[in-house]
Amino acid sequence: MERKYGVERFTRPSFTEDTRKVNFPDGRPVEDAHECLPSLSTKKVAVLVEMRAHLDWVYHVMHFIRTLDDDWPFVIYHSNHNEHMLRSNAELQPHIQSGKVQLHRLNTIFPTSESISQLLTHAPLYEALAPADHILLYQIDSTLCAASPLKVEDFFKYDFVGAPITHTDDETPLFNGGFSVRNRNAMLHVINNERPFDHPDNEEKYEDRWYSMTMAKSNHSYKLPTAKEAESFAVESRFHPLPVGVHRPRVYLPWFAGAERVEELLRNCPEGDRMPDKRGGRFVPCLNDPNSKDCVKSSK
Repeated sequence: MERKYGVERFTRPSFTEDTRKVNFPDGRPVEDAHECLPSLSTKKVAVLVEMRAHLDWVYHVMHFIRTLDDDWPFVIYHSNHNEHMLRSNAELQPHIQSGKVQLHRLNTIFPTSESISQLLTHAPLYEALAPADHILLYQIDSTLCAASPLKVEDFFKYDFVGAPITHTDDETPLFNGGFSVRNRNAMLHVINNERPFDHPDNEEKYEDRWYSMTMAKSNHSYKLPTAKEAESFAVESRFHPLPVGVHRPRVYLPWFAGAERVEELLRNCPEGDRMPDKRGGRFVPCLNDPNSKDCVKSSK
């Protein structure tokens, strides 16, 4: 059953533990946003998949809204755990009402990295985001550096780019998907034409490593950056003084670049120290019914 809240649409499907059975809401959120607010682009979209209820990450979303150009539409795939928090937030409400932010409740949760990887290798996710050519996928442990001289759009020439997680330039570049630009059609080409993510011989259990390796080794000419080129897009474990964004900068960068480099980066990009959870979030207890079958307990 579909209900309307303001100008955006979402459905209330039943809960499922099988990510492959996620039912995406009717309508196309990018087209819906443009119909509500014609100044919004249909060629790009910022996407967050977040099932947890944590007020701080709403203000984190607002940082993306303020920092990206005004023509970016936003799609947030959420759960029943955080629906009220999203819809009742005073800062976010005007953007929901205008159509700039499209809220879509999914009928599942993602308690593990493996489950979110299933979603991000699921063709209906990318099909639902048509006609956008470029997707900025971000998580709440990543953020934009407002002072960067570069823009997300500068990396639209690549089919997939994220923070490089390889440490020598002679390795096959691997990119972290937690803050990444993805060409929507390229993602669908990989899903539909390469060996499937869930193939028994697939050694990569994380979607970003799978995309990186599959695209690099494919006979198809995917457009990928070198690790050096990707440094200026995002930093996780390879240093760049002022990238477009950062992903968990205090977790791996100290090991590979040293504490002084971390502090230099965060002086240039102080947003990296203002994320809701700099080390990656945990699921919080259900705010509605703790005994519900789809309520996730806090991890220890």
